[in-house]
Parts: sequence; C-alpha cells; structure tokens
Amino acid sequence: MALVGLFACVATLAVAAPASAHPFLLFTDPALDGAVPDAPDSVTLVFNEPVTVNARSVTVTDSTGNRVRVAPAQTTRGDTVVTAAVTESLKPGVYQVRWEATGVDGHGTDGEFRFAVGTVITGASPAPSAQACPVPEPVSRGPGRHFRVITQLVGTHR
Repeated sequence: MALVGLFACVATLAVAAPASAHPFLLFTDPALDGAVPDAPDSVTLVFNEPVTVNARSVTVTDSTGNRVRVAPAQTTRGDTVVTAAVTESLKPGVYQVRWEATGVDGHGTDGEFRFAVGTVITGASPAPSAQACPVPEPVSRGPGRHFRVITQLVGTHR
C-alpha cells in the first residue's frame, strides 16, 4: 500500500512540474553570500531550465556601487548555465551581482546576490530562524516567486 502511495506522489509531481515550470536560479559561483579567497574569473548562474540572456543580463557592482567590468553574459549547457567573465581585477571586498533572464515559457526572472573576495560578508543577512524548518528566503523575483530552498537543502551557501 505504501508503494502505491509513493507511486501516486511521484506521478503527481511528474505531471504537475511542467505546468508550473518557470525559470529559477539553482546555484551560483561564487556562492550566494559566500566568500572566496581570490577574485573569481567569472560569475556563473545555473538555472532549472533553459534561459535567454542579453549582453547586460549580469552586472556586478562593488560596495560603493561602482560597476565592475564584465563581459557580455553567455549561455552554455543547453542554455541552463549563464556565465559572465569578470574583466577587471577585484580587490578584497563585498560585491553585488544583479541578473535577469527569460525562460523558454516567456517568463522573466531576475534577482541579486552578493559575494565577498578575501573577506567575510557581515550585516544585512537575515538571522537564523528558530524554527525546525526555516522559512525560505527569496532568491529571484518575477512571476511565481521562487525560493532558495534548493541551495539551503544541498548546503551550497554560507
């Protein structure tokens, strides 16, 4: 009987997933709110489905709001990975990445995250929740708000 229930759950998810598919961000490199010892050569975003981007789909700014030079964003791996090469040397500090993309279903999504080079990010991060299952934090904006649950579950940030 438990096997029948499990099959029903899997079948329901398999049928429902395509109907509610929108692009959302799965992973970033550098990691969301992460710190790296050396400046990255690029910023990479991994999405759950193919996306289209334009030359300015990924922007990076330093802690004072000055724009960092990055090459035009490009997609690879079936258009699910977006990469923008960082074309200038990043000094130690905190950087903000803003991104936007459009999914194959026409729905746009955008968001932002920060990372640190040679330092640790402090301040403005939400305090850990006392709940057994923390409330997910938004990682992208757009139709059908999506959450960073995936990155929380697999432990790729912090």
